[in-house]
Amino acid sequence: MPATSVRGDGTLEVSACSSLVEGVGTAVEKALTEEGVLGVIAEDATLEARRGVLPNDPRVVLVPARLAKGLEFDHVVLVEPAEIVESPSAGHRERGLRHLYVAITRTVSHLTVVHRGPLPPELGTLGGS
Repeated sequence: MPATSVRGDGTLEVSACSSLVEGVGTAVEKALTEEGVLGVIAEDATLEARRGVLPNDPRVVLVPARLAKGLEFDHVVLVEPAEIVESPSAGHRERGLRHLYVAITRTVSHLTVVHRGPLPPELGTLGGS
């Protein structure tokens, strides 16, 4: 059975894009129009590339997927879930899937998934993708 939210006021947005730089930038800009702390979660090896897209705002925190456990954000922008699943830092796919699960559960209210490539099949038809 798929996981479901117990909160009725949260949002999920899935954004397929041709450029992750533009897609992440747009998602972060939109998230910052609301109050709260924003976690941008990405695969470890891609963090530096993602950092250049982010505004210098104390509410924005860039987090490697393998270190997201225990954190909580009002809004999460999850970058390229397939990269998290297949991450060399995860060691194997099963651990990568655990990192992905942790990443998508770090948000209190809003989750935006930004992807250029196909979503991992384990996410099913998330957001109609």
